[in-house]
Amino acid sequence: MAAQDSLDRIIDVLPENLKCLVMKEVHDKENFLAVVKGIKGEALAVTDEGVHMVKESDRCSFFPFSAIASIKIYRELRRGKFELILRGGKRPEQGLMMGYEADPAEHVVNFPFAKMAMFKKVGEMIWERITA
Repeated sequence: MAAQDSLDRIIDVLPENLKCLVMKEVHDKENFLAVVKGIKGEALAVTDEGVHMVKESDRCSFFPFSAIASIKIYRELRRGKFELILRGGKRPEQGLMMGYEADPAEHVVNFPFAKMAMFKKVGEMIWERITA
């Protein structure tokens, strides 16, 4: 795998409280590849070790690349959803299927639809790592 150029990284501006949550989750030896802010205090951080999903209520989940089978990125009503599909038949906690509320599942980051292109690029980054 070729070294990643710093221009290939996606770094979004996070509010201070969300930045603190992300920094608390990621350890010193991990290198950031992407950090993207979702809606309602959600964020997605991709490092060289896996994917960190942060929820406003201090719920943080880590998914190593080896545990990720696929990614779904789609539009649902007025927002987008970035969802990890896990390997081995493991089914994460099911969130809301449709509706006006954000999906609370730990494996989902809800985002403003205007950020669809940014989340698709992050999905490509993850796909490259899980298929390598």
